Amino acid sequence: MNKTVLTIMMIVFSLMLSACTATLSRRPATIQGVGEHDVMVLIPAGKFIMGSDPADEKRGIMVGIDEQPQRQVKLKAFYIDKYEVTNAQYLKFIDATGNKTPYDYKNGQYPKGEGDWPVAHIDWQDANAYCRWVGKRLPTEAEWEKAARGTDGRIYPWGDEYDADKLNTRDWNKRKVDRVDVGSFPEGASPYGLMDMAGSVWEWTEDWYEAYPGSTIKGRADFGKTYKVVRGGAWNGTGADLARSNMRYTYRPDQSYHCFIGVRCVKDIK
Repeated sequence: MNKTVLTIMMIVFSLMLSACTATLSRRPATIQGVGEHDVMVLIPAGKFIMGSDPADEKRGIMVGIDEQPQRQVKLKAFYIDKYEVTNAQYLKFIDATGNKTPYDYKNGQYPKGEGDWPVAHIDWQDANAYCRWVGKRLPTEAEWEKAARGTDGRIYPWGDEYDADKLNTRDWNKRKVDRVDVGSFPEGASPYGLMDMAGSVWEWTEDWYEAYPGSTIKGRADFGKTYKVVRGGAWNGTGADLARSNMRYTYRPDQSYHCFIGVRCVKDIK
């Protein structure tokens, strides 16, 4: 191979690499839909710290055995909803598809004044169907956790110290002990600017409840295709433990009667 051919090949490769880099840089940081709360946020590709470190117990932080071992996980870039799905958004889905209404809806309508509340009383199938209807999907546990805590391994979306004024939870100092409008706690935003990743309502994920890779847990009956993982805590919970971004909780996928489980969707980047 002579020098001229080699030089041409290097130039072509450089141009191709530049084109790929330009394509990545052109991805908008946010995508604004039709409504005020129809916003998606870009989560960049790369590694993040997933799970809990047993050493955190020395700092008085709860560490679940099912959150171990802590490890680095590499993800592709994706978009995720900035806000939890609201009643107003979910009603459009019901009207278009005939899907069953949540338990708290009356005569096909959510209660007056609650349009911007996060939808609740939905089971996993409802959540999955909604996300598919809007051209999205449910997040995996890993996607959800990275979106909530970023790449620095923080415990909560806002940092390592619990602050009840940064989320809707039972021990919020101005507690209403109910759902409130999404985005009511901007100081509790995640590193990517996502709202209500702690408190408000638990959020369904795509994943079945399983042990993490490398886990020492053996023979637990609740592992397997019985329970789906929910993340984020809820308005009716109390304390710093349930608000942790690495906290795992579970419900059966057919459970829809809970007033504290909702949904947030993600979108693949093609």
